[in-house]
This record gives sequence, structure tokens and C-alpha cells, in this order.
Amino acid sequence: MQYDTLILGCTHYPLLIKEIAEFIGKDKKIVDPADQVAQYTFNVLKRDNLLAEKGGKHEYYTTGDPIKFMKIAQKWMHDPTLKAQHVE
Repeated sequence: MQYDTLILGCTHYPLLIKEIAEFIGKDKKIVDPADQVAQYTFNVLKRDNLLAEKGGKHEYYTTGDPIKFMKIAQKWMHDPTLKAQHVE
């Protein structure tokens, strides 16, 4: 299969953009819509007066192995105290 552009289609792919770029090669273009999606979401929440107040808490859930998830997420999020719960 030949292609010249890869469009990232999931919110966590930007965390892997360096690895993805190395894998596909320098001759391929990567389109990352994450910033535009985040800005659009912010604008909608602001417009509809649905923005959360500061000081909320983060909860992480995974259908996979929570230990593996925590090891990776703690590194990416720079938070060694991050915890995750398994859900079905």
C-alpha cells in the first residue's frame, strides 16, 4: 500500500508521534487533528457554559491491565502517583 499522508485518528496518538514518525519514515506527512479537536471542544463547552471549575480530579479506567496502563501513563503524564482501575 502506498500513501503520502497519515492522519492520526485517536486522542492518544499524539503521545506517540515521535515513534510513529520514525516508523513511517521522513517522506510521509503526519496530520494531527488533536489541537483542533481540543480547541473546538473547548469553544463548545465555553459557549454552552459547561466548562468545569478548576481543581477537578482525574480518574483513569482501562479495560486492559491496570498495572501496565499505570506504568505507561505515569511516565507519559509525569505523575508517579497516577492510579487506574480495571473496568469490563
